[in-house]
Order: sequence, then structure tokens, then C-alpha cells
Amino acid sequence: MMTSKDDEARPLTNLYGENNIIETAKKKSKSSKISKKKTKAEKKEADMDDLKKELDIDDHRLSLEELLQRYETDPQFGLTDAKVKEFLNRDGPNALTPPKTTPEWMKFCKQMFGGFALLLWIGAILCFIAHSITVATHHGEAPNDNLWLGVALTIVVIVTGCFSYYQEAKSSRIMDSFKNLVPLQAIVIRNGERKNVKSEDLVVGDIVDIKFGDRVPADIRILEAHGFKVDNSSLTGESEPQIRTKEMTHENPLETKNLAFLSTFAVEGTAKGVVIRTGDRSVMGRIANLASGLSSGETPIAKEIAHFIHIITGVAVFLGACLALTAKRMAKKNCLVKNLEAVETLGSTSTICSDKTGTLTQNRMTVAHMWFDRRIVEADTSEYQQNVTYDRYSTGWLALSRCAMLCNRADFKQDPENLSKPVLERECNGDASESALLKCVELSIGNVIKFRESNRKVFEIPFNSTNKYQLSIHEMCSRNDMENARLYYLTVMKGAPEAILEKCSTIFIDGKDIQINDFWRNAFQNAYMELGSLGERVIGFCDLRLPTNKYPKGYQFDAETMNFPLENLRFLGLMSMIDPPRAAVPEAVAKCRSAGIKVIMITGDHPITAKAIARAVGIISEESETVEDIAQRLGVPIDYVDPRDAQACVVHGNDLKDMTSAQLDGILKTHSEIVFARTSPQQKLIIVEGCQRQGAIVAVTGDGACLALTAKRMAKKNCLVKNLEAVETLGSTSTICSDKTGTLTQNRMTVAHMWFDRRIVEADTSEYQQNVTYDRYSTGWLALSRCAMLCNRADFKQDPENLSKPVLERECNGDASESALLKCVELSIGNVIKFRESNRKVFEIPFNSTNKYQLSIHEMCSRNDMENARLYYLTVMKGAPEAILEKCSTIFIDGKDIQINDFWRNAFQNAYMELGSLGERVIGFCDLRLPTNKYPKGYQFDAETMNFPLENLRFLGLMSMIDPPRAAVPEAVAKCRSAGIKVIMITGDHPITAKAIARAVGIISEESETVEDIAQRLGVPIDYVDPRDAQACVVHGNDLKDMTSAQLDGILKTHSEIVFARTSPQQKLIIVEGCQRQGAIVAVTGDGVNDSPALKKADIGVAMGFVSIDAFCFHYNFLLFFKQIFTYYLIYVL
Repeated sequence: MMTSKDDEARPLTNLYGENNIIETAKKKSKSSKISKKKTKAEKKEADMDDLKKELDIDDHRLSLEELLQRYETDPQFGLTDAKVKEFLNRDGPNALTPPKTTPEWMKFCKQMFGGFALLLWIGAILCFIAHSITVATHHGEAPNDNLWLGVALTIVVIVTGCFSYYQEAKSSRIMDSFKNLVPLQAIVIRNGERKNVKSEDLVVGDIVDIKFGDRVPADIRILEAHGFKVDNSSLTGESEPQIRTKEMTHENPLETKNLAFLSTFAVEGTAKGVVIRTGDRSVMGRIANLASGLSSGETPIAKEIAHFIHIITGVAVFLGACLALTAKRMAKKNCLVKNLEAVETLGSTSTICSDKTGTLTQNRMTVAHMWFDRRIVEADTSEYQQNVTYDRYSTGWLALSRCAMLCNRADFKQDPENLSKPVLERECNGDASESALLKCVELSIGNVIKFRESNRKVFEIPFNSTNKYQLSIHEMCSRNDMENARLYYLTVMKGAPEAILEKCSTIFIDGKDIQINDFWRNAFQNAYMELGSLGERVIGFCDLRLPTNKYPKGYQFDAETMNFPLENLRFLGLMSMIDPPRAAVPEAVAKCRSAGIKVIMITGDHPITAKAIARAVGIISEESETVEDIAQRLGVPIDYVDPRDAQACVVHGNDLKDMTSAQLDGILKTHSEIVFARTSPQQKLIIVEGCQRQGAIVAVTGDGACLALTAKRMAKKNCLVKNLEAVETLGSTSTICSDKTGTLTQNRMTVAHMWFDRRIVEADTSEYQQNVTYDRYSTGWLALSRCAMLCNRADFKQDPENLSKPVLERECNGDASESALLKCVELSIGNVIKFRESNRKVFEIPFNSTNKYQLSIHEMCSRNDMENARLYYLTVMKGAPEAILEKCSTIFIDGKDIQINDFWRNAFQNAYMELGSLGERVIGFCDLRLPTNKYPKGYQFDAETMNFPLENLRFLGLMSMIDPPRAAVPEAVAKCRSAGIKVIMITGDHPITAKAIARAVGIISEESETVEDIAQRLGVPIDYVDPRDAQACVVHGNDLKDMTSAQLDGILKTHSEIVFARTSPQQKLIIVEGCQRQGAIVAVTGDGVNDSPALKKADIGVAMGFVSIDAFCFHYNFLLFFKQIFTYYLIYVL
């Protein structure tokens, strides 16, 4: 059959056309997929930007009618079942969407086949292939070396994979168990009936009732409140419970008093509210979604490992073939091979890059040198003191060591097993530096504990960053008759050397007290500088024997009045400490040099410390000079010295950060002895790569091998490590953004000071009141404490176990401030509960923000006949000090009622301002005895008509409270500073409180000024002060809200000491991002939901405790239990 050309062409044309259609469809489909992905990414980015913005709602501004109309509800009837079903279908359950989780099988496979495990599998497979080839080609009995090596590699990878998966699964199970802490029930009004429902079934418009002890089940607008307070510390960081009322008090929804938020605790009173936001739309839900949506990025060590794997992948096949043979040869040389991969290149190593801490050094503080009798001597750390280079019985050393053992709070743990160990191996209770002093003196003198017992401490002032000294006074006894003979009181003091010298007028040299003059000041300065240049921490010591005629037995030393001398003391000497090198390291370094191997130190420590250790172990030899050494020897600026003239070199991480590869190569070529200090993990990798560019075969010691051990040690310190890679990053931290409440502070309100009888006294929070600085039985304190115990709704939980605990450890029902007052009075006076029972409350007006006071009236009874004798009614009142004073016409001073005039108003104002400037919350107290003829037994007091006096009351005094800093924080902050780490406080508290705490813990140092301080000192407006003149800065959240990124960057660059106050969770995240823009490796500490976005974004997130764990537990690297946080955390930073 014949066909036309058209007919022949038609199928081809159709086919071509169809192909065009298919190609076009494919392109469109691909383009559509790319577009969808792009749109999805853009939407996610837009959502994240929206979450970063401040909360913008107007529910707190609406009138009650508008609010009820918006949510279609009624305060008495609630929602109907039909409405509940409609809203539940629309909004979904009142629950937070958990982050996406990785299936267990994927986790297992990642541990079994990821990273280095994959290389081991490849090695095992190659061994089995090699064995198969050997069996096939061998005529006799084939050797089984490859078979056994393959089996060994398989067993290793399976065991380690299973163990790693088990550890990760165990941590996950712990975190999953925390979810059970979330409340499940809520009381709601629906169809006019009160009923219990699951909290996840709540919908907007539901009317809920909340009482003391409940957790708020959703974001609610308050409709009614009766003495209602919520603990917002997990959300806003405010340590003080916040009053909630139905009135709007602030435009900011987080500040106003008519909103309460999901997951916050009700600590007092009752309230009714309407649900306005649920689940992910709640404030806490926004924070949780913000944290979940953030990309945490790769940790520095993850990048190193990934890069390292990339480097060695190319030689994996070669290694697989060589390892078995090499291991067999080394076995014949009696060398046990632990890491097969390292064996092949070990003999070819030409450069060793060694970490310092724990590798070259012992990783424990030790006394290194002492300066006394005008000479520096080396401490002998041997157990039997066989290497002593000084007279252990000289008068100079005996006086110095006596001061070191008495002015010291460290102690050996008193279990027989510990005490039987050699001194240097004993565990101690106390600070690392004081433990080092204790061990030094115990080795040299011995019997420290017995000496302390025979010369007991009668008074002490602990070290703080303001005084820069620690002082104690001891009752010194005769050795022959310790029980009866008190010879004299001895003041001993230690601290910052320059601060100690300032307090001294004499110096103890060769058994004589010599007047301090310029000669001795120069001698001190030279010794101090010499010890400091060794990278050692130097401490000064002094003492003073108090004359017995002025300070007889039983003398009451008072910290408030300082009724003992703090000047004209006797300077004894200096002691310096360091983390000492390992004994075998200098010889090992020398052997490496003789073998032609270059040893480089890479550390995160301070350059001075690093250089000192490098000299001690021989990495920098004795005759070698750095550029700085040459400049100092010639007396010229550093820029005048040619770097090529220096054999040794110390490079700071900040300088390394700005170097090009060529500049780094120049340093590695020019200098034979090199130390890199203050380095990050990325920089360690850059240095290794730089050495490899020189053709060196590089061995690295320290980092990788230490990670698991470090994590294990941290677990012993109650730290759960979620991400092993984070352990390495921790040591490279350059900026710490720390929350205040529960991190720097103890998260428990404590009475700090009282003002009565016209003087401010410090509260004694010790269990047995051994440090009391006032008369506990004075009429002024008895009247003030009576008011504090009666006008107080807090109470100890009445279970026997709780009541058997020490007072400060007891749990309380009630407001944190009232609990603090309760504990203070219980410690000082005792029997609070019994006193309340015998003087029962007959009437009460709870505190509210309008009146600004709390009042109760009690039926006061005779102690001898409590049942029958009602002596009188007593009105007791506490509240805002200025409001309380306004209601008073007299003040109670030294047992007398005195008419209040301008003198007493000024005295009150001065005390109030002084306590307020300390960042303490101040409360005023007053009372009034009601005459029995007007107010007989059974009188009906009425809150409506106020049929009792509220004027002409008697003012009793003030009590101030603070959430006290953790004891170890000031020293930890100081260590951070000395290590070059910047510590920033971020808190939701008031700027005055935040600034006071920052000064107390040393985040703002004593000599630093803010712009406000400078303006106040100069008496000029703040606008006249150049912000660059202020070292410290306190930034309010409202100001931060209006800042651009450039303005925030300017603050972070300009000021070295920064506090951010009244911040929101979004602002914490913005601050962390700002620090990271400066190139900082950022660690964030926190204990609340408000911290979770910042924790996720930071290079290191350190979470503490179990607060709001349902939204919090997914976003940390470390979880520190029992809040023993700051000290343990900083130990690993340093």
C-alpha cells in the first residue's frame, strides 16, 4: 500500500509534537515544584519574622462588653456545647505542637552507620574481601589475620553504635517523662454549670476558674480577682509574684495586670477569666514555636568532624589494607594498639598540635609559689615534702600558713575513705582556690582541721567583689590548755593583693614587724608582677592581733558597725596558684624536639597563662624570645621589632580570626615555637590545615578524646548532656548571655535587711542565728516581727517531713515575699504557728494595688491564759512604705511612741532610698492597739463601712527582700572576666533590681559607671553624656524594642558590661543574634520558657531545672538539675 509524504510525515510530526508537550509539562512541573519550595521557604521565613515581633493583641484594652461580644460568651453561663464544638474544630486542641521527632529506627541507623562508623564498616568489609582473596589464592592453610580484624571492627562498630543509641534513648525518655508535669484538668463554666474538663479541650470564650496552686490552663483575660497573684518567672523572668486584677494597667500585654498566661502558676488567691488564646496561639505557644522553628546550625566541632571526615575519606581504602599488617608488626614490639586508624601515620608525625588543659596540665588548681620574708619560693606539692626549698618552720611561713588555714572556708570531705587518701587526692568541700590553699598548708604544716578546732572562728565576712577581701576573727588558744585559756582574738584576711596591702601599715619580715614604706611597696609590686607574669592567680594575706583590753572574751563583733580594726594590719605575704603541668610533659616535649617533631600548643586559655605553661613544659624554650619579649628587652614599641627575629610566637585567637591563609602560613614557617591562645574549635582546624599546607603530618592531642570524658564528668555535676558535640563548643565560649532569676540568683525571696530603732541591720539567714548583728529581744524588733508574723498569709506545709526540715528548706503555702517574712521571723523568734493560734485573726483585708496595703485584726491573748483572757484587738498592716507611713502619726523607737515630724520622715526616706538602691523590695509595717471600751470582745469588723481606724497608726519599721545571688556566682563571673569571656545579664526584672544584682555578682564592676551614673556624678542631664564614656550599660526592653540592628551592635561593641532589663523572649533572641554578629561564640543560660528561643539560637544552650519543661526541653544542649548551675557551668567554660 502506497502512502503519501504527508501521511508518512504525520506520525513523525505528532510524535515530535507530543515530545514537545511532555518536555513542556516536565519543565512546568519542575518549575512548579521549585516555586512551591520557594514559596514554602518564604512563608516559613515570614512566619519566623512574625514570631520574632512583640506580641500585638488588644484583648486587654477592650471593655468587658466588647470582650464578651468578641468571644460570644457570657460570664455566668459560659459557652454552649455547640459553640465549644465549633471553636474546637476551628482552632484545634489547647496543646502545644511538639517539635518533629526523628523515628527511632533512623536514630539507630545514624548511630550504627553514620560518620566514623561508616568508615569502620568499610574497613571491615575490605578485611573480609582481603580474607576471601587470601583463602582463594593460598595453597596451604590461609592466615586469619584479616578475618579476625574484620570481626573485631564489626564488633566494635556494633557495640559502640548500640551504646550510643542507648545513651541517646535514655536522655529522650527522661525528657518525655517531664511532659507528665503539665496540668491536665481545668474548671470551666459551660451551659451555666461548673465542670472539670481536660485542659486541652479548652476553647476561646471558655470561662475558667483558677485558684491558688493551679497552673493557668490558657491565656486568659481576668474578669474577677480576689488577692490573685501569678508566678511569671518562667515567662518574663520576674522573680516576684505578680498581682492580677480586672483593670488594664499597661499598654504592653506582658506588663498589664488583667491578663494571665498559659503555664504560669497561681500562687495566691482566686480568679475568674475568659480564655482568649489557646495552644500554639498563646504567648507560650508562640515562644515554643519560635524556638522550634529556629535553625540551630552546625556546632563548631560538628563542622570540624565533617571536614575531617572529608579529608580522610580519600585514603580510607589505603588504610583498610594497611591497618592489619601494621598492627601485627607493632604487637611484636609489645605495643598495644588501641586506635588502629592512628597507627599508620604515627611514625611519620612531624607536627603535634596539643591542647593545654588536661593534656599538658593536670587540670587542677595548685599552689605554685609563695612570697614571704622578701623572697619567692616554690611550693612543694610532693606528698612527703622531700623537695622543699624553704624553711617550713620559719616565722614568716608559719604566720602566712596560719592565715591561709584560718581564713579559709574549704574543708576535706569528712568520710574515712577520703581522709585516708594522700592529701593531693582528697576531695574537698569549697572553692577550688581555697581547696588548693588547704592542701598546700596540710602538706607543709599538717593538722589543719585540729588547729581550726582549737582556734575557733567567732566572726566572718565572706569575700565579695566590692570589698575584694575575706576576713575572719578567731579566738586563739594556748596549745597546752585549749579549753580554758583564750589568749587573744586574731583577725586574718586574704584577698586581692593590692587591696590587702592598702589595709596594712606593717609587713612581717624575718620575725619582725617593719613599717611599710616605698621600698617595701616596690618589693611587693615586683613580686606581684613576677608571679602574675607566670600566669598564676595571686592572693595577698595579712593579720592583726587584737588587744585583750579592748576586745575581751565574749566581745560581740558587728558587721554593720565594723567595731573592729580594718586598717593598720600586718602584711604577711603572697601565695599564687596555677593548673600545673604534668610531670612527664617536659621530657616528652624534649624528646619530640630531638626527633625533629614540632610541638604547637593550641588552647582556649589566656595568652599569659598559655605562655607560662608553654615555657614550663619546654614548648617555648628558655632562651627563646617572643616579639613582646624583644620589645621589652630593647625598650621599644612592638611595631619596631621584626617578627622574624623572634623564635617563639604567641598568637591570640582574635588576631588569628582576621588572618589570611598566607599570613598564618608565614607564622608557621617563621617561628619554630608557637602557642595559639584563646582559640575556637574552627581556628584549631584552620591551624591543623595550615600545618598540613606546609607538608607536615599532623597529630592532634586533647579535644576529640576528651569529649566523652568531659560529658561524663558533667553528668556527675547534675548536668545532662544532650549533644556531645556541644561539650567542645562550651570551652570556646566568648560571650555568656545569662538569665538572672534562678541562674545568677537562687530564685527564692529572702529577707535581707530590716530598719527599726533608726538603724538598718542585716538579716541573719543562718539556721542557728549565729551571725545575728542586732538584739533579737529588743522592743523594736519584737514589735516589727510580731507584725510580720501576724499580717502574713503564708504558712509552712503541715506535713511532718516538711516541718522536720531546717527552716530555710521548708516548703510554704503562700506568696514568695510572705514566705520569706515567715522564715525570717521563725528563725529569729520561733513558734510562729503557735503564736498565731494563740492570737487568732478575726478580720482581714487582702492586699490590692489600689490600697497598696494588707491589713488584719487579731484577738490578742495573755500567754498565761490563752483560752479565757482576751486582752485587746490589734490591727497590723503592711504594704508600700510610703502608703504605710501616710497612715501613721507616731513611730516606735527604743520602746517609745514618738510623734512623726520632718526629722523622722527624713530618717524614713533615707532608709527607704538606701534599701531601694540595693535592688531590694521594701515593705513598711505598722500597728495599732484598739481600745477595749470601743472595741469589746465579739465586735463585728466590717470591710464595707470600715468601722475601725485606718489613720493615726504606729509605724514600726521596714523589711527588705531580695532574690539573693548564688554564693559562687561572683567568683565565677570574675573567672570569666579573667578568661576574656563577656558576661551579659538578660532579665525581665526592673532595671534598678537588675543593676543591683549585676553589681553584686560583678557583671557590672565596682568602678564602672553607666550613662546615668556619670550624669548623676556630674550633675548634668543624661543627654549631655557621651555613651562611649560609660563602660557599663543598662538597656530597658522598651528602648531595645525601637532599636535597629546597627544600634544594638553599637551597644554590644561600645560597652563591656551590659544588662538588658524588662526584656521579652523575642528580645532575648535578638540580643543573642546581635552577639553572634560580632563573631562571638554565645552561651545562653536560662530556666524558663522565656529563655527557650535564645537557648535554641545560641551556640550553647544551658537549661536549668524543670520549669515549664513541656515547651522547654527540646531546645538545650545541657540540662543542669537542682539549679547548681553557674559554678559547674563556668568550670567547663574555663
